[in-house]
Amino acid sequence: MSSWVRGNIFAAISAFGLGSIVVLALLAPYLGLADPTQIDFALKLLPPSAEHWFGTDGLGRDIFSGVVHGARVSLLVALGVVVIAAGIGIPIGLVAGYAGGWLDTIFMRISDVFLAFPPLLLPITLSALLGPGLFNALIAVAISWFPWYARIVRSTVLSVKSELYVQAARAIGTPPLSIAVRHVLPNSLSPVIVQASMDFGFAILTTASLSFIGMGAVPPTVEWGLMVASSRSVFLEYWWTAMFPGMAIFLTVFFANVLVDSVRDSLDPKLERKP
Repeated sequence: MSSWVRGNIFAAISAFGLGSIVVLALLAPYLGLADPTQIDFALKLLPPSAEHWFGTDGLGRDIFSGVVHGARVSLLVALGVVVIAAGIGIPIGLVAGYAGGWLDTIFMRISDVFLAFPPLLLPITLSALLGPGLFNALIAVAISWFPWYARIVRSTVLSVKSELYVQAARAIGTPPLSIAVRHVLPNSLSPVIVQASMDFGFAILTTASLSFIGMGAVPPTVEWGLMVASSRSVFLEYWWTAMFPGMAIFLTVFFANVLVDSVRDSLDPKLERKP
């Protein structure tokens, strides 16, 4: 029981931390912060102070303002990745699992092709083909990740479609599409929610990685990965230029991943907890 209580405390702390980041992102335009894109060489590479809480970068831009405004971009991109990946993968997994046969074979072999690539290699390849840009990076990551949702939904549907309530729906003549959408799909979404919660943090990390290597966000977009990339040549001497946007990425991913455990616990009634 004590470990379960500690887990809930960590989840509450993480929820508060992630919620604070989200609130700051939403309120960023109304906080009266400096323009994160304004260049002023007279202010470049100033250390953290009362005037510039996180210091300034090599172009004289306020890093605190950049971190707060960059949260809007990073969170929206991560949400977009998860929504698009799930939006593609869920219908594919539902059709493959419920219909079976040749449709199952075709859809799963297509998914296997995408899954054969290392996790970051395919987004890099697709970003290179589409060209640099945050939207292209979003699409590249979403296309790379949809097979996971397809496979998760398929495996759950294979189990759910044999349940008695599904057989009863068939027996009274309910159309197959109605059974799949109204009975099978809603009871197959719990593992998808867990996967989406976990992918949210990793989407931030992956898109930031693409921006870091020049295949994601491009100036003047304010994005955490791009902020870290712009400090590569000076961060050894001016540590704050990379540390604060890097910590923003770390804390957001950490909070999201801790919450995943809480979500998984609440959605899995069979999970055994140590006393």
